[in-house]
Amino acid sequence: MPKAKRRHKGKELRARETQEAQRKADKEKFTWAEYRRRQVIVGVLIGLGVLVAATHLVEHAGFVSVLPKALDGIYYPLGGALVIGGLILIPA
Repeated sequence: MPKAKRRHKGKELRARETQEAQRKADKEKFTWAEYRRRQVIVGVLIGLGVLVAATHLVEHAGFVSVLPKALDGIYYPLGGALVIGGLILIPA
């Protein structure tokens, strides 16, 4: 006659905790639409940042004057902030 297995309460508890953690992680996952929307936002932020920085660089070279000179000191920081903001959103 085979011996009856004893319940291992510690294993059962860990299994329940793992299952609960998996359910919670499933709820927190991005949907495809949210992921795509985030990719678009990242692309727009980085694109705007590069555009602002490139325009500022072209103006400093003296080729074209598009942006007002009064705000000349803010273009590089603004371009950098836009690029950094986009890069921060990439991994999440």
